[in-house]
Amino acid sequence: MEEMENVEYLGDGLYASYDGYQICLMANSHINPTDRVYLDPAVYSSLQKYVSRVVAQHPAPADGASDEYVFCECPSCHATGLPELFLRRR
Repeated sequence: MEEMENVEYLGDGLYASYDGYQICLMANSHINPTDRVYLDPAVYSSLQKYVSRVVAQHPAPADGASDEYVFCECPSCHATGLPELFLRRR
């Protein structure tokens, strides 16, 4: 079992850690994940572009909530030193 530092639960059974180079996404458990996906800087950048494109193409649902999406500014997102990935609806 690989020991992961700085593991954070993101929600929906997804955990993340950062090793100084890449982000590791782990499914269902950070101790014994069913799957792992590693995002190196190039893949992370591609994912950011994808998220930006999708958000621009798909407005928020008409549930009375604001349709403006912003990058998360929470300290845990900024602790990685990487540009923010996580989106939240304002």
